[in-house]
Amino acid sequence: MRKVLQFFISLLMVSTLIANIGFAIGIEEIKFLKEIFVLVLLIFATRFEKIDYKSFATAFIAWALLSYSWSDSSLSSFIYGLKYEISFVGIYLISKTFKLQDRQVKRLNKTFLWSFLITSLSYLAIYIVDIELLTKLGYRMDWSTFINLDATAFCQKIENLNLCRAQGFLSGPNVYALTSLFAIVIAKLINFKNRNLVYIVALLNILLSFSRSGVLALIALLTLYRFGANLLSRKFYKQHWVVITSLLMALVLLVFGFRPESNMEHLAALKTGIENFLASPLIGQGVNFSGPGSRFGSETFIPESWILQVLNNLGIIGLGLFIGFGVEVYKKSPKMIGYFLIALLVPLNVLHPLEDAGFAYLFALLAAINSTDFLQQSLNE
Repeated sequence: MRKVLQFFISLLMVSTLIANIGFAIGIEEIKFLKEIFVLVLLIFATRFEKIDYKSFATAFIAWALLSYSWSDSSLSSFIYGLKYEISFVGIYLISKTFKLQDRQVKRLNKTFLWSFLITSLSYLAIYIVDIELLTKLGYRMDWSTFINLDATAFCQKIENLNLCRAQGFLSGPNVYALTSLFAIVIAKLINFKNRNLVYIVALLNILLSFSRSGVLALIALLTLYRFGANLLSRKFYKQHWVVITSLLMALVLLVFGFRPESNMEHLAALKTGIENFLASPLIGQGVNFSGPGSRFGSETFIPESWILQVLNNLGIIGLGLFIGFGVEVYKKSPKMIGYFLIALLVPLNVLHPLEDAGFAYLFALLAAINSTDFLQQSLNE
């Protein structure tokens, strides 16, 4: 099982690269390799009696499935909606049932970190030498565009600047920044021998991605790590109000003073998303109504916020179940992963990072097998 999961983790780190190579050689179905792998894990590796059927995770999945009864789209587009909305939740549940020893969990963490380093350094070499070399690996000779069911553009430019944002071998710069941040978390969690190299490469990735949400998540993570429980103390804010105020002003400048065209797009999507939510606030309009799944329906709407996407698709009930799932993960996670989960709230509110399987599946798997109750169970077996 450990070796199978090691291969799966390595596969996720180059998921977009594999998909693009598939487009280049005319085997487009290869992009579903990771989903096929998940089905194999589900069929052959799961101890079904160990699944927590009373959890918010299973309730969220059940509510998403039920939404087909009020969705007005085809079954095929609804299935795509499920892929993006609940697949990572299912992987979290599946991963909690694996039978792994503590040393095997550590090896899987190291597999992720070594895969991260190898893929990052390989990508950075291409980025420095000639970013257009990616077109030799199946990437489209285009920039700052997205075409459904087609290869990824080799470059995502910063607005009108002739500068490419680093995206690694994942689907885009923002999710690349979050994966890099997660690598910092895991390296710290297991006290990885080469953690300083991981920190340097990860920080370089985040900076070159020019991801505002990635930088904000990094700041949130470092703040939580440095001050922890003190952030809940009123005394802390009285003592440090000058620094806190200055930092907040700098963050506002970072978010709203940089890339104004992107800001306007986000605000327009927010306005439409709120209007759609108010049209069906309690139960939503089905998992394929907004977000990545909507690209396979009659009309595409990307709300530029995972939280707003869940509200649009599954309403207040769905968001409540999703938050309940997040709280469950937080309570069962070691401190560093818990901090990362809180920091993830920043990009979840302004982007839809969980649409990328390379990041979402990886996070779900490692969060599950590093959870305190999973490790305790492995010691008892």
